[in-house]
Order: sequence, then structure tokens, then C-alpha cells
Amino acid sequence: MGNYDSDSYYDDILRTAVKAAAATGPLVISPIPGTDLVVVGTIWGTMAAEIAKLNNVKLEKEAAVKIAVAVLTGLGAYAASVKAFLYIISKVPGIGWVAGSGVNSVANTALTLWFAFALIDLFDEDGDVVDLEGYVTFLISEVRPRNNGKKFARAAAFIKRWKQG
Repeated sequence: MGNYDSDSYYDDILRTAVKAAAATGPLVISPIPGTDLVVVGTIWGTMAAEIAKLNNVKLEKEAAVKIAVAVLTGLGAYAASVKAFLYIISKVPGIGWVAGSGVNSVANTALTLWFAFALIDLFDEDGDVVDLEGYVTFLISEVRPRNNGKKFARAAAFIKRWKQG
């Protein structure tokens, strides 16, 4: 899975989603924990609908947002622990705001790219959404942060194409 050359077909969608996800970093300062996850869910849903459209898969934006929220919810312990940590850091005036926002931007951006790559693989492999529960399970598995050289190489290839373009 994950032909880096075929990923370039989706670069415009990925650039838009990555910029939007990066912009959610400062939301960690919000008095309501997890505010950024609501926005990220919408970003992911929009991105999923656009990736599906390029693959001639009918996926309404509302359904795509529900899938994105299910994946974010499925990340459970990871999302809760990282977001809680960043929320606590962001409560320190000055440096905490900057550090919390910056790390949150990076985390949301990385997860957005990994979600995009998982969607690309899913649509390249299956081409049509049939088993929604199975797909959500697959997407959760692929988005979970873990030491995965292919995931990082794919992200690096995307960044390189972005710099060149």
C-alpha cells in the first residue's frame, strides 16, 4: 500500500487539509479541552469526501465527517492522553501557549496526513465503501501513531513535492 507517486494525485486536497489542521494548533488554548478535535473531524470529513470523489466513490460529506469522528473517537486513549498533556502545557502563560499550540499543530498535521494516506490506500484497494465498520477499524489502525517508516517516508515525499511545487 501507499505508492508515493500516486499520492501526488491527491496533493491539492492534502495541502488544503494540512494547512487547515496546522491552523487548529492554537485551539488547545481554548478553555474547553478537545475543541480542536471537533474542527479536525470536520477537516478530515471534507478531505475524505474529496478523496472519495477523486476515486469515483460516492461519500457524502456528512457521512465522511461521521467516519472521521469515529476514527478520532477510536484513537481514544492516545488522543485523550496527548490532548490532556497539551491542554495542561498550554495553561502556562507565554511559553506554554506557544509550546502547546506548536506541538498541537504538528500532532494534528501528522494525524491528518496519516488519515489521508489510509483513505488513499483504502480507496485504491477497495474502490467502494461497503463494510463501513471494517473500514473505520482499518482507518483507526492506520492513523494510530507508531514507529512506521513507510508512513514517515510517505509524509516526507509529500513535503518534498510541496516544496518543489
